[in-house]
Amino acid sequence: MEPDSPNQNASDKKPLENEKEQKEEGSLSAARKTFITTLVAICLNPVSAAVGYYMNHILQKPRLQIEYVSENYFVENHKIGAKILGELQKDQRLKASLRESLMRVQQQGDPDCLSWLDGADWSDECIDRVESVAAGIMNTTTVEVEALQSNIDALKDWTPPAPLNLIPNGTVQYELLTIQAQKDKQGAINMLQRPSEVLSREVSALKDLAGIFPSMRQSETPRTGDLELVVGVLNSGDSDGVIANRATLTFDGKELWLHPKPDDTWTPIKAHAFQEIRFAVGESEQDPELLKEWKAAIVAGKKIDITVTLKTGANTNGPTSAKTLDPAS
Repeated sequence: MEPDSPNQNASDKKPLENEKEQKEEGSLSAARKTFITTLVAICLNPVSAAVGYYMNHILQKPRLQIEYVSENYFVENHKIGAKILGELQKDQRLKASLRESLMRVQQQGDPDCLSWLDGADWSDECIDRVESVAAGIMNTTTVEVEALQSNIDALKDWTPPAPLNLIPNGTVQYELLTIQAQKDKQGAINMLQRPSEVLSREVSALKDLAGIFPSMRQSETPRTGDLELVVGVLNSGDSDGVIANRATLTFDGKELWLHPKPDDTWTPIKAHAFQEIRFAVGESEQDPELLKEWKAAIVAGKKIDITVTLKTGANTNGPTSAKTLDPAS
Protein backbone atom coordinates (compact mmCIF):
# COMPACT_ATOMS: atom_id res chain seq x y z
CA MET A 1 0.00 0.00 0.00
CA GLU A 2 1.27 3.40 -0.89
CA PRO A 3 1.71 5.94 1.83
CA ASP A 4 -0.70 8.88 2.03
CA SER A 5 0.40 11.91 0.18
CA PRO A 6 1.02 15.20 2.05
CA ASN A 7 -1.75 16.89 0.05
CA GLN A 8 -4.29 14.30 1.24
CA ASN A 9 -3.34 14.85 4.94
CA ALA A 10 -3.82 18.61 4.60
CA SER A 11 -7.29 18.21 3.11
CA ASP A 12 -8.35 15.92 5.95
CA LYS A 13 -7.32 18.46 8.61
CA LYS A 14 -9.40 21.36 7.20
CA PRO A 15 -12.85 19.82 7.97
CA LEU A 16 -11.74 19.08 11.50
CA GLU A 17 -10.62 22.65 12.06
CA ASN A 18 -13.86 24.04 10.56
CA GLU A 19 -15.97 21.82 12.81
CA LYS A 20 -14.04 23.02 15.87
CA GLU A 21 -14.51 26.66 14.89
CA GLN A 22 -18.27 26.14 14.41
CA LYS A 23 -18.56 24.60 17.88
CA GLU A 24 -16.70 27.52 19.41
CA GLU A 25 -18.92 30.03 17.61
CA GLY A 26 -22.05 28.12 18.73
CA SER A 27 -20.94 28.17 22.36
CA LEU A 28 -20.16 31.87 22.11
CA SER A 29 -23.60 32.55 20.57
CA ALA A 30 -25.39 30.60 23.33
CA ALA A 31 -23.43 32.49 25.97
CA ARG A 32 -24.34 35.79 24.38
CA LYS A 33 -28.03 34.80 24.32
CA THR A 34 -27.93 33.80 27.98
CA PHE A 35 -26.19 37.05 28.90
CA ILE A 36 -28.70 39.16 26.98
CA THR A 37 -31.65 37.24 28.47
CA THR A 38 -30.25 37.79 31.95
CA LEU A 39 -29.81 41.52 31.30
CA VAL A 40 -33.37 41.82 30.00
CA ALA A 41 -34.72 39.95 33.02
CA ILE A 42 -32.73 42.18 35.36
CA CYS A 43 -34.03 45.28 33.60
CA LEU A 44 -37.65 44.12 33.57
CA ASN A 45 -37.76 42.69 37.09
CA PRO A 46 -38.53 46.03 38.88
CA VAL A 47 -41.25 46.76 36.32
CA SER A 48 -42.78 43.32 36.82
CA ALA A 49 -42.69 43.75 40.56
CA ALA A 50 -44.30 47.18 40.33
CA VAL A 51 -47.00 45.95 37.97
CA GLY A 52 -47.67 42.95 40.19
CA TYR A 53 -47.90 45.14 43.28
CA TYR A 54 -50.23 47.56 41.51
CA MET A 55 -52.52 44.81 40.25
CA ASN A 56 -52.59 43.16 43.64
CA HIS A 57 -53.45 46.49 45.25
CA ILE A 58 -56.28 47.09 42.77
CA LEU A 59 -57.73 43.64 43.32
CA GLN A 60 -57.63 43.99 47.11
CA LYS A 61 -59.44 47.36 47.17
CA PRO A 62 -63.17 47.39 47.98
CA ARG A 63 -65.29 47.72 44.86
CA LEU A 64 -68.59 49.31 45.85
CA GLN A 65 -71.52 49.62 43.48
CA ILE A 66 -75.21 50.43 43.87
CA GLU A 67 -77.42 47.52 42.85
CA TYR A 68 -80.77 49.30 43.26
CA VAL A 69 -82.56 52.26 44.81
CA SER A 70 -86.15 51.88 46.01
CA GLU A 71 -88.35 54.39 47.79
CA ASN A 72 -91.00 54.50 50.52
CA TYR A 73 -93.28 57.54 50.69
CA PHE A 74 -94.62 58.75 54.01
CA VAL A 75 -98.26 59.77 54.37
CA GLU A 76 -100.16 61.68 57.01
CA ASN A 77 -101.50 59.70 59.95
CA HIS A 78 -105.22 59.14 60.38
CA LYS A 79 -107.11 60.84 63.17
CA ILE A 80 -109.02 59.22 66.01
CA GLY A 81 -112.40 60.89 66.44
CA ALA A 82 -113.03 63.20 69.37
CA LYS A 83 -115.98 61.07 70.53
CA ILE A 84 -113.84 57.94 70.92
CA LEU A 85 -111.03 59.84 72.61
CA GLY A 86 -113.57 61.48 74.92
CA GLU A 87 -114.96 58.11 76.02
CA LEU A 88 -111.46 56.90 76.86
CA GLN A 89 -110.64 60.08 78.76
CA LYS A 90 -113.80 59.75 80.88
CA ASP A 91 -113.08 56.12 81.77
CA GLN A 92 -109.79 56.22 83.64
CA ARG A 93 -110.05 52.52 84.45
CA LEU A 94 -110.24 51.57 80.77
CA LYS A 95 -107.53 54.06 79.87
CA ALA A 96 -105.22 52.56 82.50
CA SER A 97 -106.02 49.05 81.28
CA LEU A 98 -105.10 49.98 77.70
CA ARG A 99 -101.88 51.64 78.83
CA GLU A 100 -100.81 48.67 80.95
CA SER A 101 -101.53 46.17 78.17
CA LEU A 102 -99.69 48.28 75.57
CA MET A 103 -96.68 48.63 77.86
CA ARG A 104 -96.51 44.84 78.23
CA VAL A 105 -96.12 44.33 74.48
CA GLN A 106 -93.84 47.34 73.94
CA GLN A 107 -90.30 46.38 72.87
CA GLN A 108 -87.16 48.40 72.37
CA GLY A 109 -87.18 50.21 69.05
CA ASP A 110 -90.98 50.04 68.69
CA PRO A 111 -92.91 53.22 67.84
CA ASP A 112 -94.53 55.13 70.69
CA CYS A 113 -98.06 53.74 70.99
CA LEU A 114 -98.88 55.23 74.39
CA SER A 115 -98.76 59.01 74.00
CA TRP A 116 -102.01 59.19 72.02
CA LEU A 117 -103.80 58.18 75.24
CA ASP A 118 -102.61 61.49 76.71
CA GLY A 119 -103.61 63.66 73.77
CA ALA A 120 -100.59 63.32 71.46
CA ASP A 121 -101.06 62.75 67.73
CA TRP A 122 -102.00 59.25 66.64
CA SER A 123 -99.46 57.20 64.64
CA ASP A 124 -100.69 54.70 62.04
CA GLU A 125 -97.72 52.50 62.94
CA CYS A 126 -99.72 51.58 66.05
CA ILE A 127 -102.83 50.29 64.27
CA ASP A 128 -102.04 46.57 64.55
CA ARG A 129 -100.81 46.77 68.14
CA VAL A 130 -103.62 48.88 69.56
CA GLU A 131 -106.24 46.90 67.64
CA SER A 132 -104.89 43.64 69.06
CA VAL A 133 -104.72 44.97 72.63
CA ALA A 134 -108.21 46.51 72.41
CA ALA A 135 -109.65 43.24 71.06
CA GLY A 136 -108.04 41.27 73.89
CA ILE A 137 -109.41 43.57 76.59
CA MET A 138 -112.83 43.65 74.90
CA ASN A 139 -113.07 39.85 74.77
CA THR A 140 -112.09 39.49 78.43
CA THR A 141 -114.48 42.23 79.51
CA THR A 142 -117.33 40.76 77.45
CA VAL A 143 -116.94 37.42 79.23
CA GLU A 144 -117.06 39.24 82.57
CA VAL A 145 -120.21 41.16 81.58
CA GLU A 146 -121.90 37.94 80.50
CA ALA A 147 -121.04 36.30 83.84
CA LEU A 148 -122.42 39.29 85.78
CA GLN A 149 -125.62 39.34 83.76
CA SER A 150 -126.06 35.60 84.22
CA ASN A 151 -125.77 36.01 88.02
CA ILE A 152 -128.19 38.94 87.97
CA ASP A 153 -130.75 36.79 86.12
CA ALA A 154 -130.13 33.89 88.51
CA LEU A 155 -130.72 36.12 91.54
CA LYS A 156 -133.91 37.55 90.08
CA ASP A 157 -135.28 34.03 89.53
CA TRP A 158 -134.04 32.71 92.87
CA THR A 159 -136.39 32.08 95.79
CA PRO A 160 -134.96 31.02 99.16
CA PRO A 161 -134.40 28.43 100.47
CA ALA A 162 -133.67 26.92 97.03
CA PRO A 163 -129.99 26.46 96.19
CA LEU A 164 -128.33 29.53 94.66
CA ASN A 165 -126.11 28.69 91.72
CA LEU A 166 -123.88 31.64 90.79
CA ILE A 167 -120.97 31.86 88.36
CA PRO A 168 -117.67 32.96 89.96
CA ASN A 169 -116.38 36.20 88.45
CA GLY A 170 -113.53 38.62 88.92
CA THR A 171 -115.68 41.59 89.86
CA VAL A 172 -117.55 40.52 93.02
CA GLN A 173 -116.34 37.79 95.38
CA TYR A 174 -118.53 34.70 95.16
CA GLU A 175 -118.72 34.14 98.93
CA LEU A 176 -119.57 37.78 99.67
CA LEU A 177 -122.27 37.76 97.02
CA THR A 178 -123.81 34.57 98.40
CA ILE A 179 -123.91 35.93 101.94
CA GLN A 180 -125.47 39.18 100.76
CA ALA A 181 -128.10 37.31 98.74
CA GLN A 182 -129.16 35.36 101.86
CA LYS A 183 -129.66 38.66 103.70
CA ASP A 184 -130.95 40.90 100.90
CA LYS A 185 -131.55 39.59 97.38
CA GLN A 186 -132.01 43.04 95.86
CA GLY A 187 -128.86 44.23 97.59
CA ALA A 188 -126.96 41.36 95.97
CA ILE A 189 -128.45 42.26 92.58
CA ASN A 190 -127.34 45.88 93.06
CA MET A 191 -123.82 44.66 93.83
CA LEU A 192 -123.69 43.17 90.33
CA GLN A 193 -125.75 45.72 88.44
CA ARG A 194 -123.35 48.65 88.82
CA PRO A 195 -120.17 46.77 87.68
CA SER A 196 -122.14 45.28 84.80
CA GLU A 197 -123.12 48.74 83.57
CA VAL A 198 -119.56 50.08 83.86
CA LEU A 199 -118.04 47.10 82.04
CA SER A 200 -120.74 47.21 79.35
CA ARG A 201 -119.79 50.84 78.62
CA GLU A 202 -116.14 49.77 78.37
CA VAL A 203 -117.04 47.05 75.87
CA SER A 204 -118.94 49.63 73.83
CA ALA A 205 -115.99 52.05 73.89
CA LEU A 206 -113.59 49.29 72.88
CA LYS A 207 -115.86 48.26 70.00
CA ASP A 208 -115.89 51.86 68.77
CA LEU A 209 -112.09 52.03 69.01
CA ALA A 210 -111.50 48.69 67.29
CA GLY A 211 -114.03 49.59 64.60
CA ILE A 212 -111.99 52.48 63.19
CA PHE A 213 -108.90 50.42 62.31
CA PRO A 214 -110.26 48.52 59.28
CA SER A 215 -111.28 51.80 57.67
CA MET A 216 -107.87 53.28 58.47
CA ARG A 217 -106.20 50.47 56.56
CA GLN A 218 -108.44 50.93 53.54
CA SER A 219 -108.40 54.71 53.27
CA GLU A 220 -105.43 56.69 51.98
CA THR A 221 -104.15 59.92 53.46
CA PRO A 222 -102.11 62.64 51.68
CA ARG A 223 -98.34 62.27 51.25
CA THR A 224 -96.29 64.36 53.66
CA GLY A 225 -93.47 65.09 51.20
CA ASP A 226 -91.04 62.90 53.12
CA LEU A 227 -89.62 59.68 51.77
CA GLU A 228 -87.10 56.96 52.57
CA LEU A 229 -84.59 55.76 49.96
CA VAL A 230 -83.47 52.15 50.31
CA VAL A 231 -80.07 51.73 48.63
CA GLY A 232 -78.66 48.25 47.99
CA VAL A 233 -74.83 48.30 47.94
CA LEU A 234 -72.63 45.42 46.75
CA ASN A 235 -68.92 45.15 47.58
CA SER A 236 -67.34 42.83 45.01
CA GLY A 237 -63.80 43.64 46.17
CA ASP A 238 -61.43 41.55 48.31
CA SER A 239 -61.36 43.97 51.25
CA ASP A 240 -63.95 45.66 53.43
CA GLY A 241 -65.36 49.04 52.44
CA VAL A 242 -67.44 51.71 54.14
CA ILE A 243 -70.17 54.14 53.14
CA ALA A 244 -70.05 57.55 54.79
CA ASN A 245 -72.93 59.03 56.75
CA ARG A 246 -73.60 61.60 54.06
CA ALA A 247 -74.85 61.13 50.50
CA THR A 248 -76.27 63.43 47.88
CA LEU A 249 -79.51 63.45 45.91
CA THR A 250 -79.52 65.47 42.69
CA PHE A 251 -82.67 66.50 40.80
CA ASP A 252 -83.10 69.17 38.12
CA GLY A 253 -79.45 70.09 38.60
CA LYS A 254 -80.05 70.84 42.31
CA GLU A 255 -78.59 68.97 45.24
CA LEU A 256 -79.90 67.82 48.64
CA TRP A 257 -77.90 65.91 51.22
CA LEU A 258 -79.02 62.55 52.64
CA HIS A 259 -78.31 60.82 55.93
CA PRO A 260 -78.69 57.13 56.91
CA LYS A 261 -81.54 55.91 59.13
CA PRO A 262 -82.18 55.28 61.93
CA ASP A 263 -78.69 56.13 63.22
CA ASP A 264 -76.61 58.81 61.54
CA THR A 265 -73.55 56.55 61.29
CA TRP A 266 -71.10 55.16 58.74
CA THR A 267 -72.00 51.77 57.27
CA PRO A 268 -69.32 49.07 56.84
CA ILE A 269 -69.63 46.77 53.81
CA LYS A 270 -67.77 43.47 54.16
CA ALA A 271 -65.73 42.08 51.26
CA HIS A 272 -67.90 40.15 48.77
CA ALA A 273 -71.01 41.17 50.71
CA PHE A 274 -74.26 43.08 50.19
CA GLN A 275 -75.82 45.69 52.48
CA GLU A 276 -79.02 47.73 52.43
CA ILE A 277 -78.80 51.31 53.69
CA ARG A 278 -81.84 53.48 54.34
CA PHE A 279 -81.48 57.21 53.70
CA ALA A 280 -83.66 60.23 54.42
CA VAL A 281 -83.42 63.79 53.16
CA GLY A 282 -81.76 65.98 55.78
CA GLU A 283 -83.92 68.74 57.24
CA SER A 284 -81.14 70.98 58.60
CA GLU A 285 -78.54 72.91 56.63
CA GLN A 286 -80.57 72.62 53.44
CA ASP A 287 -81.77 75.45 51.26
CA PRO A 288 -85.28 76.02 52.70
CA GLU A 289 -86.75 76.95 49.32
CA LEU A 290 -85.17 73.92 47.64
CA LEU A 291 -86.46 71.61 50.38
CA LYS A 292 -89.92 73.13 50.02
CA GLU A 293 -89.80 72.63 46.24
CA TRP A 294 -88.73 68.98 46.70
CA LYS A 295 -91.52 68.17 49.16
CA ALA A 296 -94.13 69.94 47.06
CA ALA A 297 -93.17 67.79 44.07
CA ILE A 298 -93.54 64.62 46.17
CA VAL A 299 -96.92 65.71 47.55
CA ALA A 300 -98.15 66.58 44.05
CA GLY A 301 -97.07 63.15 42.77
CA LYS A 302 -94.79 64.52 40.05
CA LYS A 303 -92.28 62.26 38.31
CA ILE A 304 -88.74 63.25 39.31
CA ASP A 305 -85.45 62.11 37.78
CA ILE A 306 -82.91 61.74 40.57
CA THR A 307 -79.29 60.65 40.99
CA VAL A 308 -78.07 59.24 44.31
CA THR A 309 -74.33 59.53 44.99
CA LEU A 310 -72.81 57.76 47.98
CA LYS A 311 -69.58 58.77 49.69
CA THR A 312 -66.87 56.26 50.58
CA GLY A 313 -64.49 55.89 53.52
CA ALA A 314 -62.28 58.66 52.17
CA ASN A 315 -65.39 60.88 52.24
CA THR A 316 -65.13 61.23 48.48
CA ASN A 317 -67.83 60.59 45.92
CA GLY A 318 -68.38 56.86 45.40
CA PRO A 319 -70.95 54.82 43.49
CA THR A 320 -73.94 56.56 41.88
CA SER A 321 -77.34 55.45 40.62
CA ALA A 322 -80.02 57.25 38.64
CA LYS A 323 -83.76 56.52 38.64
CA THR A 324 -87.15 58.14 38.17
CA LEU A 325 -89.42 58.63 41.16
CA ASP A 326 -93.16 58.34 40.55
CA PRO A 327 -95.00 59.11 43.82
CA ALA A 328 -98.41 58.83 42.17
CA SER A 329 -97.88 55.26 40.96
